[in-house]
Amino acid sequence: QSSQLADAVGELQAAIQAGQLQQAQALYAPAHLLYKRIEPMADNFADLETRINGRADYFEKREADPAFRGFHRLEYTLFGQPTPDLKALAPIADELQADLGKLKERLSALDIKPERLASSASRLLRRTADNLPAGGEEAWSHAEASDLQGTLDGTRKLAILVAPLLTKPAPALKKGIEDGYAQFGKALDPYRDGNGFKAGALDDAGRKAVAAPVNQLADTLGQVNAALGLE
Repeated sequence: QSSQLADAVGELQAAIQAGQLQQAQALYAPAHLLYKRIEPMADNFADLETRINGRADYFEKREADPAFRGFHRLEYTLFGQPTPDLKALAPIADELQADLGKLKERLSALDIKPERLASSASRLLRRTADNLPAGGEEAWSHAEASDLQGTLDGTRKLAILVAPLLTKPAPALKKGIEDGYAQFGKALDPYRDGNGFKAGALDDAGRKAVAAPVNQLADTLGQVNAALGLE
């Protein structure tokens, strides 16, 4: 997943360096989706996670803060500025790619304990549900549905890894997780467009429809460690 992400950001980087605004805008959401897939584990490294994916409201001076970098700094310029300066944006893209390289190294060396799998997925899903009423992360690109698909994919991968362990001690919990992901995916169906998603933000009703299964999944995955005697 880290290698796929690096490739996608490399394409985005090249479009920015070439001054191709429309191409860069088109490549942003698919690249960020790939980051969302690894975010449950990237969360273990707060310093890099903030540099790579910190929103403007994380920082004292918001968009004007020098520490505001990474994906959302690219998003702000590509989608939030009337005349984006891609030349000035190129060093930000270069830094993002370098930070992703550091993240890949750390992930490769990470000793992932079984109890961290479900808990990491549950924690991220809870944060996702909490952010939904405010519009998620994508204030300028409005690529909310794409982000949510990445979160679904990434947390489901962790759930798949622990699912076999639940077969005997907690079959109902295992089924609850499977059903929860089915409902999560179904809630995104109205926003799909082929292999991607329709342009534009989710409306309030859509956010509520997605938040319900996400919250339920967070609760269900939060029960896994106790069911396996890992607490």
